[in-house]
Amino acid sequence: MAFKQIGEKEYRVGDNHLYLGDDNIIYIHSVGIKDVAIADGMAKAYAQLVSLLDHKALVIVDANQAGKPSAEAREIFQKSILKHEKTGKFSIHGSHVVARTIANFFIGKLLGAKMQFFKTEEEALSWLKQE
Repeated sequence: MAFKQIGEKEYRVGDNHLYLGDDNIIYIHSVGIKDVAIADGMAKAYAQLVSLLDHKALVIVDANQAGKPSAEAREIFQKSILKHEKTGKFSIHGSHVVARTIANFFIGKLLGAKMQFFKTEEEALSWLKQE
Protein backbone atom coordinates (compact mmCIF):
# COMPACT_ATOMS: atom_id res chain seq x y z
CA MET A 1 0.00 0.00 0.00
CA ALA A 2 1.38 3.37 -0.98
CA PHE A 3 0.75 5.82 1.89
CA LYS A 4 2.42 9.11 1.15
CA GLN A 5 2.24 12.48 2.84
CA ILE A 6 2.38 15.09 0.09
CA GLY A 7 2.21 18.21 2.25
CA GLU A 8 1.31 19.30 5.76
CA LYS A 9 -2.39 18.78 5.04
CA GLU A 10 -2.38 16.30 2.13
CA TYR A 11 -2.01 12.54 1.66
CA ARG A 12 -2.13 9.91 -1.08
CA VAL A 13 -3.11 6.34 -0.28
CA GLY A 14 -2.79 4.29 -3.43
CA ASP A 15 -4.83 6.25 -5.97
CA ASN A 16 -6.92 7.95 -3.24
CA HIS A 17 -6.34 11.58 -2.32
CA LEU A 18 -7.18 13.09 1.10
CA TYR A 19 -6.55 16.70 2.09
CA LEU A 20 -7.68 19.48 4.39
CA GLY A 21 -8.84 22.39 2.28
CA ASP A 22 -8.38 26.08 3.04
CA ASP A 23 -12.07 26.04 4.01
CA ASN A 24 -11.27 23.51 6.81
CA ILE A 25 -13.22 20.77 5.03
CA ILE A 26 -11.62 17.34 4.61
CA TYR A 27 -11.79 16.28 0.96
CA ILE A 28 -11.52 12.60 0.04
CA HIS A 29 -11.25 11.59 -3.62
CA SER A 30 -12.01 7.88 -3.53
CA VAL A 31 -10.65 5.81 -6.42
CA GLY A 32 -11.03 2.09 -7.07
CA ILE A 33 -11.76 -0.92 -4.91
CA LYS A 34 -10.69 -0.68 -1.27
CA ASP A 35 -8.96 -3.51 0.52
CA VAL A 36 -7.74 -3.60 4.14
CA ALA A 37 -4.35 -2.04 3.35
CA ILE A 38 -5.93 0.92 1.53
CA ALA A 39 -8.58 1.34 4.25
CA ASP A 40 -5.91 1.31 6.97
CA GLY A 41 -3.89 3.93 5.08
CA MET A 42 -6.94 6.13 4.54
CA ALA A 43 -7.85 5.82 8.24
CA LYS A 44 -4.30 6.87 9.18
CA ALA A 45 -4.42 9.87 6.82
CA TYR A 46 -7.87 10.85 8.14
CA ALA A 47 -6.63 10.71 11.74
CA GLN A 48 -3.74 13.00 10.83
CA LEU A 49 -6.07 15.50 9.12
CA VAL A 50 -8.67 15.64 11.92
CA SER A 51 -5.87 16.18 14.44
CA LEU A 52 -5.26 19.53 12.74
CA LEU A 53 -8.81 20.69 13.54
CA ASP A 54 -10.09 22.16 16.80
CA HIS A 55 -13.70 21.36 15.89
CA LYS A 56 -15.76 18.51 14.43
CA ALA A 57 -14.71 17.68 10.89
CA LEU A 58 -16.79 18.43 7.83
CA VAL A 59 -16.02 15.77 5.23
CA ILE A 60 -16.79 15.52 1.52
CA VAL A 61 -16.15 12.35 -0.48
CA ASP A 62 -15.97 12.31 -4.26
CA ALA A 63 -17.19 8.78 -5.03
CA ASN A 64 -17.38 9.14 -8.81
CA GLN A 65 -14.43 6.77 -9.28
CA ALA A 66 -14.94 4.67 -6.15
CA GLY A 67 -15.20 0.93 -6.25
CA LYS A 68 -16.90 -1.33 -3.78
CA PRO A 69 -14.89 -1.73 -0.56
CA SER A 70 -14.38 -5.18 0.93
CA ALA A 71 -16.36 -6.04 4.07
CA GLU A 72 -13.19 -5.65 6.13
CA ALA A 73 -12.46 -2.25 4.57
CA ARG A 74 -16.04 -1.09 5.31
CA GLU A 75 -15.52 -2.04 8.94
CA ILE A 76 -12.31 0.00 9.10
CA PHE A 77 -14.03 3.01 7.49
CA GLN A 78 -16.91 2.71 9.94
CA LYS A 79 -14.74 2.54 13.07
CA SER A 80 -11.89 4.83 12.07
CA ILE A 81 -13.55 7.51 9.97
CA LEU A 82 -17.34 7.56 10.16
CA LYS A 83 -17.54 6.99 13.91
CA HIS A 84 -14.39 8.95 14.75
CA GLU A 85 -15.08 11.28 17.67
CA LYS A 86 -14.14 14.31 15.55
CA THR A 87 -16.30 13.44 12.54
CA GLY A 88 -19.16 15.91 12.19
CA LYS A 89 -21.12 16.16 8.95
CA PHE A 90 -20.20 13.78 6.14
CA SER A 91 -21.25 14.21 2.52
CA ILE A 92 -20.74 11.91 -0.45
CA HIS A 93 -21.25 12.90 -4.05
CA GLY A 94 -21.23 10.86 -7.21
CA SER A 95 -23.35 10.16 -10.21
CA HIS A 96 -22.87 6.44 -10.85
CA VAL A 97 -24.69 3.48 -9.35
CA VAL A 98 -21.74 2.20 -7.28
CA ALA A 99 -21.40 5.58 -5.56
CA ARG A 100 -25.09 5.61 -4.66
CA THR A 101 -24.97 2.01 -3.42
CA ILE A 102 -21.97 2.69 -1.18
CA ALA A 103 -23.50 5.91 0.14
CA ASN A 104 -26.85 4.28 0.88
CA PHE A 105 -25.14 1.56 2.92
CA PHE A 106 -23.27 4.08 5.07
CA ILE A 107 -26.19 6.50 5.43
CA GLY A 108 -28.67 3.80 6.38
CA LYS A 109 -26.44 1.97 8.83
CA LEU A 110 -24.27 4.59 10.42
CA LEU A 111 -24.71 8.31 10.48
CA GLY A 112 -28.26 9.10 9.42
CA ALA A 113 -28.91 12.85 9.47
CA LYS A 114 -25.20 13.68 9.79
CA MET A 115 -24.54 12.08 6.40
CA GLN A 116 -26.08 12.85 3.03
CA PHE A 117 -25.58 11.80 -0.59
CA PHE A 118 -25.62 14.29 -3.48
CA LYS A 119 -25.15 14.06 -7.23
CA THR A 120 -22.79 17.07 -7.40
CA GLU A 121 -19.92 18.47 -5.36
CA GLU A 122 -21.63 21.87 -5.27
CA GLU A 123 -24.73 20.41 -3.59
CA ALA A 124 -22.59 18.46 -1.13
CA LEU A 125 -20.53 21.53 -0.16
CA SER A 126 -23.62 23.68 0.23
CA TRP A 127 -25.15 21.16 2.66
CA LEU A 128 -21.90 20.83 4.63
CA LYS A 129 -21.67 24.58 5.13
CA GLN A 130 -25.24 24.89 6.49
CA GLU A 131 -25.43 25.28 10.26
